[in-house]
Amino acid sequence: REYFLHDATDAFLRPRLQGFRALGRCCDKPAAGGKYLPIEPVVLPGGGVGLHSEVLQLDFQAVPDESAPQLLTPDGKLLLSHEDAAEEEQRRRQEEQRRRQEEQRRRQEEQRMRQEEQRMRQEETRLRQEETRKRIEAERELAALRERLDTLGGSGAGN
Repeated sequence: REYFLHDATDAFLRPRLQGFRALGRCCDKPAAGGKYLPIEPVVLPGGGVGLHSEVLQLDFQAVPDESAPQLLTPDGKLLLSHEDAAEEEQRRRQEEQRRRQEEQRRRQEEQRMRQEEQRMRQEETRLRQEETRKRIEAERELAALRERLDTLGGSGAGN
């Protein structure tokens, strides 16, 4: 019912993208005689050419400096070639892998920070325990010195 021609080299067709639609279709097939009329092209900004396929419900666009025409869905999304789709999928997978690695690095950093906080709490506990031990030791030593002083003071008072 429709056919399209595209000149990737821009050497043979003017315009480089052309489309034709069957005249007098019957049951989705061209009528006897197979006559086709040109599809009216649309000039795109930047010098490209666009054609609309009623059968495919796609817009073909030949843009300067691109060897293959672009195909756009009715909502304006670009359809990718198999190669471009594979590259896009690979980019998507790489980005997903990069995101997972970044998430893993973030979790590792959080774990490292938690471990550091735990180490600091343990060090604070150790320092408090050491301080308490030294205080108790100093209080014992002070008590022993007072007792000795009392003992010395009591024996010296009787002389």
